Amino acid sequence: MTRGPARSYDRNHALERAMRVFWRRGYAATSMRELREATGLGSRSLYEEFGNKRALFRAALALYRERSILPLYERLRRGDSPLAALRAFVLRFAAMRPSDVRLGCLVGVGMAQTVRGEDRALADEIAALAEEMRDRIEEAVRSAVDHGELDPLLPPTELAALLVTTLQGVHLAGRVRPEGSLREDALAAAAHLLEGLATGADARLGSAG
Repeated sequence: MTRGPARSYDRNHALERAMRVFWRRGYAATSMRELREATGLGSRSLYEEFGNKRALFRAALALYRERSILPLYERLRRGDSPLAALRAFVLRFAAMRPSDVRLGCLVGVGMAQTVRGEDRALADEIAALAEEMRDRIEEAVRSAVDHGELDPLLPPTELAALLVTTLQGVHLAGRVRPEGSLREDALAAAAHLLEGLATGADARLGSAG
């Protein structure tokens, strides 16, 4: 069997370059010309390797999840204190950025710029990534409640959804006001909420003793 010519580029490197363009510009605003320039691939090579722009964006989302999000999820399951792991997750996620410029979270950027009525399948895929984050945080919240570290004042599903939307808002605010009070105050509020619920749990355990 005759093999075709050897590929002269690194697929993962090209995908990472494309991911950064989508991260900065958003899906709708990114042009194929920008993707060709970023990846160094011609139109034919880009299409043969990744398909159309939509397919390339989906591949970029998968790479982003693998490299940026999954390692954070793994940290949620480490250590003896689920609450400490949850606090660390909030801080690490809020601090996450690919460079000196705050670009936010690629999932959040996708949520902000994708309209379900225009591309239902893509909107559902982005929503599924946000819902996965909610589910992982919910697991950590339930574990912290079970360990007596968090007061179950808020249902775990609702607290997880609040943290996800707050963190995504923190990242989006950082795109326009990197060091603004809106971003910092929202992040502080999330931390204070966890502290307040933790204080309630500590007080209850103390009175029981």
